[in-house]
Amino acid sequence: MKPMVFAAMPNKSRQSYEQLLRSLVSYAESLDVKLEPKSILIDFEQGAVQAFQTVFPGIQVKLCHFHFGQNIWKRIKKYDMSLEGCIFLSVLHFLYFLIYLVKLFKDEQARQQLADLLCLPLMPPEEVIDLFCVIVEGFSNMDDKLLKLK
Repeated sequence: MKPMVFAAMPNKSRQSYEQLLRSLVSYAESLDVKLEPKSILIDFEQGAVQAFQTVFPGIQVKLCHFHFGQNIWKRIKKYDMSLEGCIFLSVLHFLYFLIYLVKLFKDEQARQQLADLLCLPLMPPEEVIDLFCVIVEGFSNMDDKLLKLK
């Protein structure tokens, strides 16, 4: 099991996160435990990222994919993006419904296409739209009982 910490924070500033992390380090040291995390999985709080890198130099900061999708949706709303942009980027929220369907039908082809969809944010930006179209076409060719996108 991986260690976890949940904390109620007064704000999302780097200083607040650093204060929390330094308090944890001090408490651990009082118990003769040295905190030396190699990696951390966190959401997209810039203050948290900077604080972890300051308090634990060399740490590998990994950002949560779910929160990545959530962040995209917030930006869509904030900047009132076009309908096309909203439809394309909201796919990440639709994935959780699709994952439920895959579990229900245990379809290997669907699982692979969902994995492909989840990897889209990791692809070069200029390739994303073409890859998305290929994946959607694959979904459209699946058994009707699973999903219809046409």
